[in-house]
Formats: sequence, C-alpha cells, structure tokens
Amino acid sequence: MLKRVKKRQILVLILLSMLILLISSCSSCKEPDPAVSDTEIFDPAVSDAEIYEYFTSGSDNRVPNDGFVYAPVAKRQLGNSVANITAFGPMDGYEGDCFIASEGDWIYYCGNEGLCKISAEVGATPILIVRYDLFEYPRFGWVFGVLGDWIYMADNLYFISRIRTDGKYPQIVTKYDTFASNGYIGWPTVVGNSIYYLQYDTENKTNTLYNIRVDGQNRRALLSGPFSRLTYVPSESYEQSIYFNNTTFNVDYGEADDGIDIMLASHWGGYVGSGSDRREDWFLSRVCVDRSFATVYDGYFYQVMRKLDEEFSYVINRFKQDGSGGVEKVFEIDGRYHMIDNGILYCNKNGCFSAVDLKTKKVSKICDDFANRINIANGWLFYTALDTESEDRIFSTYRIHPDGTNKEFIEKGRW
Repeated sequence: MLKRVKKRQILVLILLSMLILLISSCSSCKEPDPAVSDTEIFDPAVSDAEIYEYFTSGSDNRVPNDGFVYAPVAKRQLGNSVANITAFGPMDGYEGDCFIASEGDWIYYCGNEGLCKISAEVGATPILIVRYDLFEYPRFGWVFGVLGDWIYMADNLYFISRIRTDGKYPQIVTKYDTFASNGYIGWPTVVGNSIYYLQYDTENKTNTLYNIRVDGQNRRALLSGPFSRLTYVPSESYEQSIYFNNTTFNVDYGEADDGIDIMLASHWGGYVGSGSDRREDWFLSRVCVDRSFATVYDGYFYQVMRKLDEEFSYVINRFKQDGSGGVEKVFEIDGRYHMIDNGILYCNKNGCFSAVDLKTKKVSKICDDFANRINIANGWLFYTALDTESEDRIFSTYRIHPDGTNKEFIEKGRW
C-alpha cells in the first residue's frame, strides 16, 4: 500500500514539473507574425480596427507560401491602362482621376463599403472583397493598379498599400514621411515589380520622385524639383521612360510650364525574380519648353486649357511626344474632365457625356449625364455624375458602354 502511495506522489511531482516547464517556456514565446500566418484571412467579417492593427503592426510584408498561383509579371508591364493613368480632371495634383483598374474579367475599385470588384458582364453585381475603412479619411482611397494578383491602392493621401486579389495579406508599401498637413503622395504607378510616385512638399514647393519595390523594399529618391504630372510611358528605345511637367500645371490660367522633361533608364533596375537589384542608369532629357501636358496618347502629348473669360469651356491641344513641331488645336470641350483611348476622346460636349473621333472630329452622344472622373476598363466607361435629385451635391458612380448602351448604377455618394 505504501509503495502505491509513493508511486502516485512521484507521478504527481513529474506532472507538476512538466507543467511548470511548459508555462515558463510559453512566457518567453513570441506572438506569431501575422505576415506569415496561414490563418490570417481578411474578409468583410473582420473589423476595421483589426485590419488597421494589422497594417500598423510593423509587418515586413512577407507572404506565406499558401499554394496561391500568381500570374507572371513582365518587367515593363503596367498595372493600369495609360488612358486611366492619365485621366484628367480638377483633382489633378495628388491623384489625378484614375480610380479603377482591371485584371482579366474583373474590374476593381474602392467603394463606399470597402474594396470591391465587379465583372465585365452586363448586369453584374459588385462583390465586396474586404472592408477598407482603415483611415480617418477613407473617401480618398482609390485603386491605381492591379498587377500579378495584387491590387495597389493609395489611401488618405499618405499611404500606398496593396492587398491580394482574394482579400488576403494587406500590406503598406510606403507612407508619407512625416504625415504633415503640408505634403502628400501623388501619381503612383505600378510597373513590373516597381512603383513610381511623387511625394509632394507643398510648404517648400518641392516634389520628389521615388522608386520602390512592390513589397516596400529598396525605396530610392530619383529626383527632386518643382515638377508635377508624373506619367510612365513605355518607350521603344529604353527600358523605362517617365515624363513630367517641370513646374506645377495650372490649367485654369493657362500658365506655361518651364517645360516637359523625361527621365530615361537604359536598363531595368527594379526587383527581378532572381533577386538582383541593379540601380537604374537614369538620365534626364528636355522634351520641350513653355509647354505642359495632361494626357499622352499615340505619340502625342495632349494638354487642356481653359478659354479666357469662359468658366466651363476648355480647349484640347496636342503636340508630338518628342517635342518637335508646333501646338495643334484638337477640340473644344465642356469642363476639364476627359480621357483618350483607342483614338476616341471621351469628354463632355454640348452639356452631355460624349465621344469624339480624333480623326474625323465626329461627336457621338453617350448619355445625358455630365461625366466626371472618366475611366475605361473591359469595354466599360466608368464615371461619376452629380445626383440632381439630391440637395447635398452627391456624386454617384455609373458605368456604360461607349456606344451609350447598358448604363448601370454602381453606387451613390462615393465622390
């Protein structure tokens, strides 16, 4: 009997010792890194506070190998169409008017409730990917590119972020250095494995062009100066080419810039699959002086200027992309909103949304709306229009086919 009691005592002591060791070891354990957790799934059921905490938790942007098959990305592949990247309107300066991007059959945008996608099929219903009320001013969030199964966004004028197309692994790529009220990020463009953007300092009137890898690594300041309107345009002669106005572009008063400059790179310097990270061999070239541009298409710069003493009447001019030759008047439009795609100028004419053939100058009415923030993707024109039935000047988002058919309401009150 005594032997049995001793055995039980020994067993109890062993179990207590193991329990003490287990507790002591757990007290020194680190919390699992959310950036590499296979269980971190962000869907509409996750609260905004949880997502914000994830964004600000110091994640190193590592993504686990969870079996997801990523689409290949070419080194000069753009994350959006040049037409959308250069879409132009009064919000010029920090974001332009690009607010959608497409990949395959899906079109992505930041809606009222969060990040959404909608199919190119007629009558499709928007699908909420993830709630995106992350920051104090979520109304400023917009999608500027989709590339390699990642959606790239700019938020609150201070953040560039990305999230996978299935709603997983949100990451901050970069943010404004000081969060000061006198500066912001603008004109982000994703190209291959790099993002280019301007960081504005409105107090010192100096803007800096940055290049950063899509995972947030290797940020580099390429150039500083009083320039604006960053536009990446694929070049036949060089691996990369970035055009920009050399001073702030003031469309209302027709003030000429010092000129248009171009930055060219003789080889690709961003992150490549093999892990190499060469610096670009950048050099500057002056395209022309006393000119500015708003849109680039088919070898031409297009600029828009307000007609003197006429509040809503503007003129579209163009000149060759190499700066040679004179300035040619193209067309008069109502308001500044416009975009050019596949030889068609989409704008407002005679008080309504219209399409203008750049060769024949033939005007075709699309619908009766006065269109703002014009974008195009997968055969659809996206735009916003003032809700005339509201006293609060609310703008609703619509899409319509370029021939004026199948107009669809997307959402109310986003812009």
